[in-house]
Amino acid sequence: MENAFDGLNQYFERGVLEQAKRYNYSEPNILILKNNLAYDFELKWKYPQICENIFSCSKQSDKREPLDFARDIVAGWVFEDYIMQMMRSEVFAVKLGGADKEREILPANKVTYRSDFVLKYQKKSYKLELMTNYTGYWSNCGRFHLRCDKYKDLVEEKCFLLGVCIVSNRFLLIDFDEAPKSKRIEHLVWKKPAQEIEICDSVLFYNLTSEEIVGQLQKHLDGRIKRKMS
Repeated sequence: MENAFDGLNQYFERGVLEQAKRYNYSEPNILILKNNLAYDFELKWKYPQICENIFSCSKQSDKREPLDFARDIVAGWVFEDYIMQMMRSEVFAVKLGGADKEREILPANKVTYRSDFVLKYQKKSYKLELMTNYTGYWSNCGRFHLRCDKYKDLVEEKCFLLGVCIVSNRFLLIDFDEAPKSKRIEHLVWKKPAQEIEICDSVLFYNLTSEEIVGQLQKHLDGRIKRKMS
């Protein structure tokens, strides 16, 4: 169970499609999540531009079929919205920051890297990237992987990384203002270079609750502010 749709379909009590409906997702996104022959035909008939955008993203889709890739993208958006609701608090403001924040699949030439969320805390803005593990690999093996360009972007953007393991319903939080040690590997699944980061004693897992996410984010934000002042 390595793809977003299957993992999240089990994670949400009523399935990812019903969760998307709760968030009032658009008709094309609902059709993408339904993903069977009849609904694929309806999607192509009603929304040809979106289908064209999907099929343009062949490099991003790896070995997935185009519509399976699109279904994973939309399922990932649903989880982003779920996490954003968990982060809402009086401690900081949070909003979507990614290029796909309008929840419409873009053509490949308009896909750009931007962090998933922007946090505003004590009059300053901070970027936060969400990464999700669907297999339990992180906690079982004590390491995780980032594509090399993703690792580079996180360091350059000084992002916080919120990594969620849905199997254990726990998360980790890393501040890439002080980038963790990593080593370059050839990823066996992606067939591309990647950066491997060990989950050591300084990187802890926490229970995935709103209180814990908000509390750990505030702790990390305060930690960065303190470092900058020293």
